[in-house]
Amino acid sequence: MIDSVHFSNNAAVIAQVAEFYIKDGARVADVTYGRGAFWRKTDISRFDFRPTDLMPNLDVDPPHAKKADFRRLPYSNASLHLVVFDPPYMANAGAHSQVENEYRNFATTRAMSHDEILNIYTQGMAEAKRVLIPNGMLWVKCKDKIVGKKQRWSFIEIKDIAEKQLGFYAKDQYIVVPTSRTYHQRMQPIHHACKIHSYLWIFVKL
Repeated sequence: MIDSVHFSNNAAVIAQVAEFYIKDGARVADVTYGRGAFWRKTDISRFDFRPTDLMPNLDVDPPHAKKADFRRLPYSNASLHLVVFDPPYMANAGAHSQVENEYRNFATTRAMSHDEILNIYTQGMAEAKRVLIPNGMLWVKCKDKIVGKKQRWSFIEIKDIAEKQLGFYAKDQYIVVPTSRTYHQRMQPIHHACKIHSYLWIFVKL
């Protein structure tokens, strides 16, 4: 049994979800590999793992991600069992953010608005649909955020994009609550509760 809420980190959650969902020999593409943080606790040797990134980190060992834009993947139609998608989702990212070294929000999205980032999600998910086999899975990581003084429910917006625009089925959802608090810039005045949790959607191509 695997619970839907995890007080842990991404690597621990991915390890459990991978054990539950990924069959031996499956063709798996992480199209936003970054530094490979998702897979640090997963035995990737049991499936055909294909890491790519728009800006690969050459100091990651092993494996080295190949350079590829998730909107134009180097895979043929209906060729993969699983696509893992975790693009930078911090709107108007700052170059000196404390999470910049790990997630590279500024390097990839710079001053993009929330709606512009949602457009990136849409393009990436559409490309994932192209390369997935029927009943293949798309894992999408996201997090809610405050834009100005308004709450943007990213997990709902992304589900709507997946189901209503792209025809995916939302099979599952996991909530990740970190056990160690990362830095959160306080808003003055504060209008909303601080959102420390994130989401992992499991979508299926129909």
